Formats: sequence, structure tokens, C-alpha cells
Amino acid sequence: MGIIRASDFNKQVITIQLVKKLVGRATFLVFGCYLLFITDLQSRPNSLPFSRLTDEQGLPSNEIITSLQDRYGYMWFGTSAGLSRFDGYEFVNFRHDPQDPGSLLADKIWALYEDNQGILWIGTEFGGLNRYDPDTGQFTAYIHDPSNKHSISHNYVREIRPAKNNKLWIGTSGGGLNLFDPKKGQFKHFQHSASDPTGISGNYIRALKVDADGGLWIGLRFNGLNYLSPDGKFTHFRHQPGDDNQISSDMVQSLLLTKDNELFVGTWDTGLNRLDINSGEWMQFKNATQESASIGEDAIVSLLQTDSGDIWMGTITNGLYHFDKRLQKFSVYQNYPADIQSIPFGGVYTLTQDHQGFIWAGTWGGGVAKVNPRASQLVRHRHLPGDSGSLAYGSAEGVAVDYQGTLWVGIEGGGLNALEKNQDQFIRFSHDPGNPESLSDNDVEVVYQDPFEPETLWIGTRFGGVNQFNINTRKVVRYLSQGNEKSDLSGNDVRAIYRDRNGILWVGTTNGLNQIDLKEWEVIQYRHDPDNHQSISHDSIYVIFEDSQSNIWIGTSGGGLNRIDQNKKSFATYKHESDNPRSLSHNMIWDIIEDNKNQLWISTGRGLNRLIDKNTSPKNAQFEYFGKQKLVSLLIDNENKFWISAQKGIYRFDPDSGNFKLFGTADGALSRHSYPAKFKDTEGNFYFGGYDGVTKFNPKSLSDHNEQSRVLFSELVFYNQIISSDDETSILSRRIEDTETLQIPYNEPVFSLRYSARDYSLMDNVVYRYKLHGFDSKWTETKLNSLTYTNLDPGEYQLEIKASDKDGVWSQKVTRLNIVIDPPPWRTFWAYTLYVLSFMGLIRYYLHSQKRKLAYEALKKISLTDQLTGLKNRYFVDKYIQDDVEWCLRKYQNLSRQEEHYNSNHSDLIFYLIDIDHFKRINDQYGHKVGDIVLKQMRQRLEKVFRKSDYLVRWGGEEFLVIARFTGRENAAEIAERFRRAVAMQDFNVSDEISLQITCSLGFVPFPVITSSPTLISWNKTLELADHCLYAAKHTQRNAWVGMAGFESSDSGDLSFSLLRHHTAQLIANQKLKIVTSISGDSRISWDW
Repeated sequence: MGIIRASDFNKQVITIQLVKKLVGRATFLVFGCYLLFITDLQSRPNSLPFSRLTDEQGLPSNEIITSLQDRYGYMWFGTSAGLSRFDGYEFVNFRHDPQDPGSLLADKIWALYEDNQGILWIGTEFGGLNRYDPDTGQFTAYIHDPSNKHSISHNYVREIRPAKNNKLWIGTSGGGLNLFDPKKGQFKHFQHSASDPTGISGNYIRALKVDADGGLWIGLRFNGLNYLSPDGKFTHFRHQPGDDNQISSDMVQSLLLTKDNELFVGTWDTGLNRLDINSGEWMQFKNATQESASIGEDAIVSLLQTDSGDIWMGTITNGLYHFDKRLQKFSVYQNYPADIQSIPFGGVYTLTQDHQGFIWAGTWGGGVAKVNPRASQLVRHRHLPGDSGSLAYGSAEGVAVDYQGTLWVGIEGGGLNALEKNQDQFIRFSHDPGNPESLSDNDVEVVYQDPFEPETLWIGTRFGGVNQFNINTRKVVRYLSQGNEKSDLSGNDVRAIYRDRNGILWVGTTNGLNQIDLKEWEVIQYRHDPDNHQSISHDSIYVIFEDSQSNIWIGTSGGGLNRIDQNKKSFATYKHESDNPRSLSHNMIWDIIEDNKNQLWISTGRGLNRLIDKNTSPKNAQFEYFGKQKLVSLLIDNENKFWISAQKGIYRFDPDSGNFKLFGTADGALSRHSYPAKFKDTEGNFYFGGYDGVTKFNPKSLSDHNEQSRVLFSELVFYNQIISSDDETSILSRRIEDTETLQIPYNEPVFSLRYSARDYSLMDNVVYRYKLHGFDSKWTETKLNSLTYTNLDPGEYQLEIKASDKDGVWSQKVTRLNIVIDPPPWRTFWAYTLYVLSFMGLIRYYLHSQKRKLAYEALKKISLTDQLTGLKNRYFVDKYIQDDVEWCLRKYQNLSRQEEHYNSNHSDLIFYLIDIDHFKRINDQYGHKVGDIVLKQMRQRLEKVFRKSDYLVRWGGEEFLVIARFTGRENAAEIAERFRRAVAMQDFNVSDEISLQITCSLGFVPFPVITSSPTLISWNKTLELADHCLYAAKHTQRNAWVGMAGFESSDSGDLSFSLLRHHTAQLIANQKLKIVTSISGDSRISWDW
């Protein structure tokens, strides 16, 4: 038999259960017993997935010392090279700048604390105590001054904790304890004195914790543990050699005050201690390497109790410990180089739980590791490179658990893998060419537990047919297709195996269905016959299912759903019909299951389907479907909830509400489920196999996290410049997160807002929806974390924004920001008053002169205006465009002489040529009168999208020219799309009886075309290039836009109008010309006609 047994290797994580449950003891005794049972810290990687953030993502250093989450949801990290703030998208780093007195005073950060005013306090190494005001963005340093007795006692600050009356406890390394009054800026010192045995016992503080009474616990580097009572008295706890009812060491490194009034004390050299504050009892948990029972670590440098009551411990060399209070289970997580989802290498110096419940572990050398503690509710079996005791490499496409509790997994290319109960190493069974009792093929597609013979597994392979595997003898009997129709399978690529209630074995292959009488091994083959509509609809079989009425249902790969009539040997076929919304949603069937109401459910390549009445004929059958994504394997729990494997993870589906809940990789589930692989064992555990391995969980133990995210604004930007509230002239009087009304001056026509949901379970997968009431007619959905508005009219607006979770459910927490656009001075109340007075004084003169001007103006208007639409005409462009062109060229010529970098915002002219699609049909079908109405209504669409300052021109026939004046070329594509949608998304109502759906095509080019040589191509030629782009859009697709993005490269001088016009495709291919377009895949654009 081809067996590969796991060799010994370094293990990373172990989970130890108490052999004997302790009854009637306090929680700390149970916790203590778990610690004492930890014997081997070198264990296999546990299934808890960590995601990492390092200096590659923007951290100033991978040496993380301290962390916190502030009231706005930002994560803050103190590192050895500066302070960093993270919003889920990017890091903002703060470092010492000798030229800036308002910067951080030192870069190595040991302590962080946010007070009730939102002020961030930072403890630095030799830079004293620093205060960061988020409203001003400025740091203020408090440093030791030998001449000032009220200054801080030492510049090495290790801990910051709150005290009564808005004061702060400051622990220093070398200067003892300080009580700081921020209002007065004064420090009160508590320092060790050999002449005062009642004072603090040392000056090197490592940890501080404040209890509910206001008392302070003080961990000292060399002098044990102190308690400062609310009345100002110190109590000392020192190590006494030989006394196990005292603290085990005077080298205290970390403290944790639990909800049960227990104090855990992490030491540098003798492990963990626990003090029952009520009874005064101590318990020591040492790293005794000479004993079989030990913690496995001397230095405990960080401690955390989560909201659930679990305790987490960070160590210097042995990773992260976790005691699960609910499961009464202890786990250890260490770095495993082959597993990028393991915790990074390095000591875990800091632990923080965020508002969503995620644990952030800061390591010394490995950056930040983020983990969802709820992910421990799921067990993940994966392939780990170099670990022969893990799953073999390949997709897990078959899963079963036998009567002995052994997990069997079929791996594509990796044979059959077995994990025996209470073991942590897989045994691999593979094909041995010299052994006919080994597997016939290593590509295992199906693992099926025989319901009549518990010792038998049926193994379906890709190239080796069916294998009958005896779990006791570990021997195989092979059944392959060899040309004998009576006893052979119809094919050797086996995708489904099922044994029905009558003992008949059904085998689905990619070459038909097989019905097998095991007593005689007689095979009946069912194949698709195009001339027989009662034959099976497709030869590729992926699922075989027997319902409560003993009907056999067959799911095919592309042929829909089949039900077999075993008496007639015929099939009834249910397929997707494009013109029937109540038909099957897709013909790719992945799985079939029956609920407790005897209703049939089918997972397909497009959603989940419910067959409303399984006894109806295909002609009268009606399906109800849910979701649109590909769904694979189906299981149902005791509450009639569906669990479904899919590409993104595992969904829970509630058939009553129709809602899906995703458990993704952040929740501990594996993803990339492509083929049916599922099992439910006798203990109620579910198993799903996929490309990344096998996920195991019990539905009863999975808890939901339904906290909705609220979007917070993080930055206001004018022309790529971030606006802060520290400038007296700034429009922000407070930080943008706290701003309710934003008043924007009239001379700031473009503004942007950056935002984030601060939901770190979503990270880059957040979808936002926003709407500016008073301007936007509908909501905009985006994955971007910024929005921009330009040239809003003066007035009052309200911006609303919200985020969706990973299940697509929109949060009910809507963030609102009032926006007021100030009018220019000439549009204020006093300005209008002056205008009225001036007008009244000049009215007589005006009336007199007006008569003389009317005739002239009428003539001028006729000469410059299109008479049908009222838009400008070609003569207007010829008369006035040259001034704009010269202004634009002067801007770019000044650039070459004065500035190395220049922002082109408001310096470009964008030439848009717009043509109504199929306009001739409108004239031909409805007449020229209707066509004229359409042309007039196009003016309304143009004026809705473009600015009053832009030139709107009827260029001829159904063609329009828009010259967007002094507009940044980076905004050109967005404007084109807005206009295309403005035309296509709203019908043209030309009469009470006629409403037309009309689209248009656009071509656009910015002027100057080549910014490094602005005079190389004239505006007339630019217009011809826009026409070139227009016809590319019309010839390729219509209802589309194509634009040239311009040039900035040094070799752009080699280009010319002729090259751009006649060799467009070649320039694009050579990456000398960049095209922007709404057409999917710009390689499809036709440039030659």
C-alpha cells in the first residue's frame, strides 16, 4: 500500500484539553491547570489565520512596542522608529523633525494613552512625555528639567494610565512614578529612597494598572510589584525564594487586571503569576524546562483580556498564548516560516482588541499581526510546504469521516489523506504502480462513506475510475472502464458516488451515469442521446441525490437537473430557460439537498434554487432562486439554516429571510471552493473542502458579529493639499471627524473628502454609497475611499455616506455632513443692494441707450447663436477660442521656465465632440419635427452636466462640440461618463405619445495635447483628433466614449499630428499614447475605417 507517514517536525500550536474536569474550583484554577499541562510548544500551525502589516504597507518600523485604538477608530502603533496611525487604507507616520518644534521629540515609542478629551499621550525613550492634539496636529513635549522640581522626573517614559481628576500616572524607567496634572503642567514625583521603606520600592517601572477603586498596581523591572492605595500608601510584593505563595520574580514586565478582580503578572525571567486580590493567594506558572509540565516561556511581555473574557499572553520567543474561556481550551500560536498566515516572528510586545473584536498583536521585528479570535471556532486543515504531516498539496475535492472518527480527504494530485481522531498528522495514501491494492490514481475527486458497510470508502478518481477502500486493511479494489459494457463503468473520470436505500451504487462520471448492482457488479450505463429527449441531459455528472420519496436526482455540468424514472429507464430534465424567470437559474448543478419540509434545493453556477414542487413535470416546474454567485456544496443544520461553500468562503443562508451571511477568511474559513466536497459527522460537525484545504466547524458554535460600521471622514483636500484645523485661517475650526457643517469659500471650486469605515474586518473590501443632497439625483456606489465635487453652485447641501458589510448589507449608521458653498462677494445680500441702487440711478440712461443697442445685439446673437437650439455656433468658436488658447499656452510656457512640477488643474481646454447615435432613424421614423425637439432637449442635457463657463456649441446636424474651459485633463473621463449617462439614463419625452431612448458617442482630447510641447499641435488639429476618437467610439460600440490622455514623456517631441491621427493603434501598442475609454478592453477599439 502506498502510505506516506508524517515524519517528526517542529510543531507550532497545540490545543490541550483537561483530562479530568475540575468541578467547584474558581476560573483561575482551571486556567492554571491548563498552563501546567502545556508540555510541547513546538507544534503544528493552528488554523487561526493572522494577517500582517509591515513596513512594506507603510509602517515606519517592524518593531512594534505599543498600540491602541482611539475614539474615531484609528489604530495607533508606537514603534522603534516613530508613531503611526492606520485607517484601514494607509499609514500616516509621525517622526522627530529637528527643524519642527511641533514634531514628536523622540522616535522610539513605549506608551500610548488617549484621554477623555481625545488627546493622545505618548511615552518616548529619552524624549519625555509627548502630547498630540489631533485638532492642531501638533506635539508638545514635557521633558525633565533639573532646575524645575515640577518637571517630569525622567525622559524615559514606559507607561501612561489615567488618574482621578483628569490627571495621569506616568511610569518612567529610572525616574520612578509621576502624577501629572495637564492643566497645571506639573508633575508630582514618587521615587524610591533607601531611607524610606514605606515608599515605592524602585524607579524602573514597566507596567501600570488602575483598579476600580482608583488604586494603582505598579510593575517594576528589578523591585517586584507595588500597590498604591487611593489613600496614598504603598504595599510591596517581593519574591521570596522557596515560597510559592509569593510572586515568582522581582522582574515584572506586564500586568493584567481581569474582570474577576484577578491580577496576572508577567515577569521577565520566571513566567506568569496570578494574584487573587480578594484572598491574597498567589499562583506561579513557571517555565520549568526540566519538567514535563511547564509554560514554555520565561518572559511574558504583554497581557490582554478580551470582551469575551479570554486571556491572551505575548511572549518574547514563543509567540502568543490564548486561553478560550468558553471552550476551556488553551492554544499557542507561533511563527511558522512556511505559513504566511501564522503570527510573524518576534516577541509579542503589545496586544490590543479593537471595536470589532479583532486582536492586534505588535511584534518585535515582524510588524503587526491582526487576527479575529472568533476564527478559532473553525478548524482549518491545509497544505503547508515542507510539512509532510499536513494535507498534501492540491484541491480538497472529497471529504468524509468514518465510524472511527478518522477524517478522509481526497486531494487532486495528492491522493487520499487521513487524519485519525485525536491526532495532528495526516497519513497519505497514494498510487503505487507496483501495488495493485494501492489507489489507482492520485487525483481523488470523491470520498464517499458507504452507509451499509462502515468499513468501506468509495473513492472516485479523475483517471482511475472507482476504488473500494477498506479503512481497516487499507487495501483497495479497483473498478475501471475497460470496454466491457456489462461490468465496466462508462468512464474513469468519476465526479459523484451515491448508494441508495436499496443498496444500488450510483456512479457519475464525465462520460455518463452508472447504476451498479454490487452483488453481481452489473452496470447499467446512462448516456446522453441527442435524439432522445428522455435520455439524461448531459454526460458530465457532478451530484447524485436521493430524496425522501426515494427519487434519484442527477445534477449535471451544463445539462441542468435530471430526475430518473428507474422503471422506465428515462429522465425528466429541468433546465434554465432564458425567457422563463421561474426556470432553473443555471444549468451547472453543483449540489442538491432536501430540507425538513421535504423541499428540494439546488446550488448552481448562479445562485441557490428552490424547486417549489418536486413532483411537478419539468414543463410546469417553478423555481425560486436566491443570490447570483456560484454556490457549491450544501449542508443543513438543525435550525434549517443552509451552509454553502463558495469562492469567498462559507455562506450561511436563512431560507425564511433569504439573507446570506458570509464567513470568510477573516472569520477563519478557507476560501476558493470550486467542487462539491462536504460532510456532516455524527457530532454535528460540518466539513467543506476546497482549493485551500478543509474547513471544519460546528454550526452551533459559530457566533455572529453584526456590529454595523459608521463611516468617518479623515481629510479635507483642496487641490491635493490637506486642510488641517491648526491654521488660524483654515476653514476647519476642529478636526474633520468632528465637523458637522463645512463652509467652503467661493474661490475653492474643487474639494475632496477622504473617509473610511474603520471596520478592519473588511479592510480593502468595503463598499461605500454616498449622495450629495441638493446636487446628486441618486446614490453613488464605490470602493474608493475618497470623493470629489467641482464647481458647486453657492448654496446649502447635505452629504450622506454609509458602508456595506461583506454580505452586502448597508449599514443603518449614516454619516451626514452639511456643506455650505459661500457665494462670491458680488453675489451677497449687500452686493445685490448696491446693484439695485446703482441700477435705479442708471435706469434712465440704460433705457435710453438700450433702444440703440437692441438692434445690434439681435444681429450679433443671430450671427453667434444656433437658431434651433440656442447654443453657440461655429462662428462663435472661430471668434473667441483664440483668446483661451493663448491663455492656456502662456500657462504651459511659464511652466517650462519657472516650475519643475506643475499641476494642470484649470489650465487645460478639453475638446468634446458628441454625436447622437442613430439620429437618422429618428428623422426617418418620426419626422424632422421630432428630430428638432431632440436637438433642443440635448441642450438641456449639456447644460445639466457642463458648466456655464464652458462653450456649448451645435457643430452641425446631430453633432455638438463642448469646450470645457480651464479644466484639469484628469477629470475629462469622469465628465464624459457623466454626460453619456445623462443622455442614456433618461428618456427624451418629445410628446405625450412619444418617449425615445437615445444614446450618444463622445470623443475628447485635451489641449495642449502634448504638455511638454504645447504648441506642437494646434487647437484645430486637436479638434480633428477629438473627431478621430468620436468615430472610434461609434465604429466600435456606440453609447461610449474614447479619449486621448495626452503626453508627459520626454520623447513626446517625436510625435506629430499625423502620427496621432494615422498611427493611433501603433502608438497605443508601443505605450506612447494612453487612451481612456468606457469600452471594456481598449484593445477592441477600431481605429481604422
